[in-house]
Amino acid sequence: MSSARPNTAPLLRRSGKMPQPPAQRRRMTLYPHPETLEQACRRAHEFAARFPVLYRWRLTLQATALLLFPFFWLAFMGLVTVIFPAAFRESEFLHPLYAEPFLRWLLLGAVYASWIPMAGLYLAGVLRALVLPLPQPEGTRVSEAEAPRLFRVLKDMARSLNVPPPDEVLLSPEHVLYVSRLPQGRAGILRAGHVTLVLGLPLLEELSPQQLRALLAHELAHLATHGRRFGGRVLALRERLAALASAAEASALTRDYWTRLPDEACLDMVDGIVRRLTAMTFPAARQHETEADAIAAAIAGRDFAASALLRQRIAASTFGRQFRDDCMRMAQDMPAPPADLFDRRAELAAGKLSEAQIHTWLRAEMDHKDDLAQSHPPLWDRLRMMGYALEGLDDFRALMEQSQPHCELGETAARFFLGDTAERLRGEFFAEWARLQSSDWRARFETYESLRNTAAGWNPAATSSMDDVADMWQIAVAVGNTRNWRDALPLAQRILEIQPEHGDANLLTGQLMLEDGDAVGLEALERAMAAMPNAIPAACATAARFLDSRTNAEAAAVYRRRADEHREAEELLAEERRHVRATDAFVPAESCPAAVVSALRQVLDRHASHVRAAYLMRKRVAGDEGRPVYVLGIERRTFLHEKATLSDRLLLERITREAGLPRGVAVCVGSRANRRLLEKWRAVTGSLLWPVMEQTLCAPAPVAPPLLRSTSASAGRTAHAPLPSPATPAPTK
Repeated sequence: MSSARPNTAPLLRRSGKMPQPPAQRRRMTLYPHPETLEQACRRAHEFAARFPVLYRWRLTLQATALLLFPFFWLAFMGLVTVIFPAAFRESEFLHPLYAEPFLRWLLLGAVYASWIPMAGLYLAGVLRALVLPLPQPEGTRVSEAEAPRLFRVLKDMARSLNVPPPDEVLLSPEHVLYVSRLPQGRAGILRAGHVTLVLGLPLLEELSPQQLRALLAHELAHLATHGRRFGGRVLALRERLAALASAAEASALTRDYWTRLPDEACLDMVDGIVRRLTAMTFPAARQHETEADAIAAAIAGRDFAASALLRQRIAASTFGRQFRDDCMRMAQDMPAPPADLFDRRAELAAGKLSEAQIHTWLRAEMDHKDDLAQSHPPLWDRLRMMGYALEGLDDFRALMEQSQPHCELGETAARFFLGDTAERLRGEFFAEWARLQSSDWRARFETYESLRNTAAGWNPAATSSMDDVADMWQIAVAVGNTRNWRDALPLAQRILEIQPEHGDANLLTGQLMLEDGDAVGLEALERAMAAMPNAIPAACATAARFLDSRTNAEAAAVYRRRADEHREAEELLAEERRHVRATDAFVPAESCPAAVVSALRQVLDRHASHVRAAYLMRKRVAGDEGRPVYVLGIERRTFLHEKATLSDRLLLERITREAGLPRGVAVCVGSRANRRLLEKWRAVTGSLLWPVMEQTLCAPAPVAPPLLRSTSASAGRTAHAPLPSPATPAPTK
C-alpha cells in the first residue's frame, strides 16, 4: 500500500491504473461498443451513482431484451421463410424474374439454400441452450452426521437471515469457498436452483472458527439477497449464463464436425449476451457484494470479517507457494510423496505468518489490478466499506494489530467444524493428488538420482588429468546441484585451463570469486556474458550486488541497465516466438524429428472430420539457432454460417488437449478469414503434412524441442498455441 492512498468511490477502485472518467456524458445504448471494458464499467458506474432508480429500470429492460432477442430473431426468420415467396410474387421490381419459371426457381433455390441452414442452425443453438445441463460443482458430499457443528452454524445463520440452509455441502481439495445456485439435470437454464455450499479443505485449515464463520455469513448473505435485492438477481443471472457458456463449450469439444454446430451456435449466442451484460451489471454486482460484506460484519463482527479476508488472501499466496517449494525439494530425495505430506501442510497453514511473508504478499497485492469482470471489489475497497480508514501504510499496520490475521491459530476451522472427517478427507484428497502427481514426482527424483550418481563417480584427485570439457561440466552440474557449488569450483577451473572462454565455467567462477570479495570475478563474468548471452541476467545481478557492497552505485547501475536491456530484448524475441502472423516468413521443416511428424499425423487422424489439410514448417525467427520454431498450420473445414473465430479457437483447444501432441510445436488454426496465411503455408516446399503424401517430409533428429501447456490466442485473426521458453537439460546455478 502506498503511503498516501486516496479514498475511493465505494464500487470502483481508482489506483492510478484506471484513467479518470471522460468529462462529457455518453449515452448508454442496448449494444454499446466501448473502447475497453474498463471504460464501459466506469460509465455504467457513473450512471448508477447519479440515477439509481433509472439504472435499475434500464438494466432490467436491457437484460430482458437481450434474453428475449434470440426468440424474436427466430420468429423473424420463420416469418421471412414463410412470406418470402408471396413477397417475391407481389414485388413490382422482381416480378419479371418471377414470370420466368427457370429464373423464379433459381432465385428461390439460391435464397432458401442459404437462409434455411442459417435459420436451422440458430434454432438448433436456441434449443441446445434450453436443454443443456449446467456444470455442477465438484467435491465430496458431507452429511450432517459427519459435521454436526458446521450444519448447526449454517442453520442458525440461515434462520437469522430468514433463508433456507444450503441443500448440499461439498468439501473440495481446492482453495475455494462459494455458494452455487445452479440447477441440476437437463434443461438447467429453466429449472429451479439447487443451493450447494462448496468448502475447500485447505482454506478451512488456514482459518480459525470465527474467521470461517465470517466467510460463511458472507456466502449465506448472497442467498438472503438472492431474490429480494436487485443485485442478487443480477448476480444469479450472470452465474447461470456463464455456466451455460461453459457447458456449451465443453460439449462442443467432445463432438464431431456436424454435431458440434448446435453447441457452437449456443456458445456464440450466450457469449454475446454475457459480453454485453458484464459492463451493464457491474455496479449492481459490486453493490451486491458490498451488501454481503456488511451483513457478514454484522453477524460475525467487523474485526473477524476483516481478519478472515486478510488471512484468506495472505495464506492463499504464502502457503501455496511454500507448499510447492517444499514438494520440489522433497522430490529431489524421495521417489514418492510422503504419506504425511498434507498433514505437514495443514500444520504449516495453522502457523504464524512472518513479517517477510506479509510484506511479500503486500507488494504483490499492490501490483494487482482490479478485474472488472469479477463481482468482488478489490480487498482495500472491501475493508474501507467495513469502516476501516486505509489511507497509508500506518493504517494497514494498525488494522493488522487490531484484527490479528497473522497470528498462529489455536484451533483450525477444519478441526472445529469437521472433526475426524477432516482427517479422513485429507487422506482421500492426498491419495488422489499423489496419483496425479506421481509421474512428475518420479521424473524429478530420477533426474536428481542420476545427478547424485554422476557426482559420486567423480574423483577430485583426478580432476587435473581430465580433458573432456563436456563431461567435466556435466560433473560440475551434478556436484553443484547435489552437494555445493563451491565443491564444483576445481572442475570449473580445470575447464578454463582447457577452454578459457567457456561461458558456464566463467559464470560459476566469477560468482564464487565475488562472493569471496575478489573483484577479479567481474572479468570472469564479462567473459561469461560474451560467450553466453543468456548468462547476462545472473551475471549482472551478481555484479550489481558486489558493487553495491563496495558503495560503487554508478557501476552497479550500469550492470542493472544492461540486464534490463537484455530482458527487454528477450521479451521481444519470446513474443515473436509465441505468435504466428501473416507477415511471418516460413521455411521447410527439414530438421524436424521423424517421431514428431508421426505423432502429429496420429493426432490429426483423430480429428480428421474437422481438418481439411495440415502443414508443417519452421518459422524464421532471429536467433533461432538451436531452438527452431516449428509451426503446425491447420486448415479447418468450414461451414457457411458458423462463427469462424469461435470455431478456430475450439479446434485449437481440441488439438492442444491431445495427450499425444509432440513437444515444441506451435499449433495454428486458419480458415477462410486467413487466406493470406494459408497461401504462405501452401507455398512452402514439402510443407503438406496431412493428408499423408508419399514424399518424406523431415529427417530424424536426436532431441525434440520442449513444450509447456498451450494456450489460445489470436494474432492476425488466427488462433494459435504459443511456444514456451527452452528448458535446460539439468539444473544449473
